[in-house]
Amino acid sequence: MSSATVILDRNVGRRVAPRTRCSLMVEYKDGGPKWERALLADLSVTGFKLSGIRPGFDCQSIWLRPLGMDPLPAKVRWAAGGSVGCEFLYPLGQETEVKLRELLAREVPAERMKVLA
Repeated sequence: MSSATVILDRNVGRRVAPRTRCSLMVEYKDGGPKWERALLADLSVTGFKLSGIRPGFDCQSIWLRPLGMDPLPAKVRWAAGGSVGCEFLYPLGQETEVKLRELLAREVPAERMKVLA
C-alpha cells in the first residue's frame, strides 16, 4: 500500500468524541486467524488510531484486543502510511472505558514493549 491516504468513509475527519493520545501496545486482527501487534496511538469512546500496521493492510473491519480484555469490533475509516483510523461498531460502555483508562494509566512505553516481546 502506498503512503497515500485511502478514505473508506465520507465522514472521516468528523470526530464525534475527543481523543486521548496514548502509546499502548495492543493486538489487532483483520479477519485472518492471526493476532498481530500494533501501537494504540489515540483513543476515544467512539474510535481509535493504530500505528505500526503491517504493510499491505487492506481491510474494512478490524478487531482490537487490549491486554487482558475481550476483542472490540470496529470499522476501518481510513488507512495511510502504516496507520489506520477506526470507529468502534458500538461506542465504548462505561465498564470498557474504565478498563481501557486503567490500562492507559499504567501503560508501558512502546520502546520497552519491543524489548519485552
